[in-house]
Amino acid sequence: MRRHKLLKYGCLSNKNGYTMIEVLVSLMLASFIIVASFSLFSQMMHRYNESVAEKELVESADYLEQVIKREFSRASGVLDYLDPQGAEHYEIGSEPAEFICISLKRTRFTLYQSGYAEAFLIDGKYKSAVRKPVYISKASRTDMSSKNYRNLSVFEVGNHVSSMSISRIDESRYRIWLELEYQDTEVTYSKNFIAELQNA
Repeated sequence: MRRHKLLKYGCLSNKNGYTMIEVLVSLMLASFIIVASFSLFSQMMHRYNESVAEKELVESADYLEQVIKREFSRASGVLDYLDPQGAEHYEIGSEPAEFICISLKRTRFTLYQSGYAEAFLIDGKYKSAVRKPVYISKASRTDMSSKNYRNLSVFEVGNHVSSMSISRIDESRYRIWLELEYQDTEVTYSKNFIAELQNA
């Protein structure tokens, strides 16, 4: 009888409320749902940011391909190029050679490894990233060396480019490799294509 009264009037049970165990279980279940929802939301945001980055890299590579093909088709030859260390080269072989600037007999392309900072939303946080833009110059002279590219007026034709390489196929055709990366992410994109000089 005494035990029955304890259960009836004690704090462990109440016909009009919840037991302490029921409250704790409910809180634990609610916490689990909140944590799981937050984790799922974070994963969705991460995937969304990756898809946006991938789309931007593809668009940048596609546009840069169009520009390079167009300018090669207007040129009659390659004058020289600069490697990442700034050394000047006049011969292009069959093996890919990385370049930061290539000078055609009509125009040139320049890759600035240190671009300008811009804010991007990555995993729900804004971070500053270097865009690594690629510029094309509009020179008044058609035989200017690549070493003078910094003195030329330029406009941007691509970004997020980590490296560009070139190899020679034959007298008029060259293969170009583009490597792009979205800073502070694992998103990368590679592309190669053939650029052909105009008939001399």
